[in-house]
Amino acid sequence: MEENKFDLAACTHLVTQYLLAQKWQLVAPQELATRIYQNLVEDGFGQGSVVEAVQTRVWQHYAKHLHDCCRHADEAKEARAWGELRHWLGQQVHRLPTRPEEQEDVIQETLADLQTFLAKNELEAPRAFLMYALQALRRKSIDMNRKQAAVSRGGDQNPLSWEEMNEESPEKVIKVGTTGNVERKVENVVSNAELRTKLKAFFQRHLSGDQQLLVAELYFLDGLEPKEIAGLLGKSPHSIRMVKARIVQTFRTLPSDQKGILLEILDEIDREESHAP
Repeated sequence: MEENKFDLAACTHLVTQYLLAQKWQLVAPQELATRIYQNLVEDGFGQGSVVEAVQTRVWQHYAKHLHDCCRHADEAKEARAWGELRHWLGQQVHRLPTRPEEQEDVIQETLADLQTFLAKNELEAPRAFLMYALQALRRKSIDMNRKQAAVSRGGDQNPLSWEEMNEESPEKVIKVGTTGNVERKVENVVSNAELRTKLKAFFQRHLSGDQQLLVAELYFLDGLEPKEIAGLLGKSPHSIRMVKARIVQTFRTLPSDQKGILLEILDEIDREESHAP
């Protein structure tokens, strides 16, 4: 679909298709499409296709709405929101190295953790709620596998959790390992709020459009692989890898002064890692 042929009717059609495919029913397609259409007219479409721009906005807006409904909605709507999240996690768990007989336990424990967290906290970035839920699912899967391995070896049946081993709160993600080149060092960023903010601002200045910015944040800052990002955004892994390649190429061809700014941020990251316990 060409940008100059894009209107509210076309946007509504795309939004409706996406919501039906995901079985998301908390927001009326017309209401969401109107909001997204206004955003795109004001902000532009970036370098991606119109379809990609719309789908990205649907994912972000719906994640925020789901987050809000899980916290503040009336009883019926809150139950529906948690039901949709449970269904979505059920689709994602098949991508994790979890045995089929354990998948339901992983989902239920993840939902319990999310309910406990949201009862006391509100995400600073509600548009990332689905990504946050996926990270919680991944950590729960890792913890269950670790416990199973410990039991099979006759060891401690209650080993430290993933979060305890890394001395991290549930909303943070640690990247492991370091290498010498710039793009890998970006991937190894610790979840320091100030450093994340600096890198996000850098991404916003140098990357083109919402699609590249979202993929950069999910991949470099939050540690998701292209296949996982593809599942979140309803796209093919190949298309996400292509976006990632363009992002990396942008970093490699930055002017020297901008490379200097990026390297200053990365030096701060190195100092954080070197002082980590």
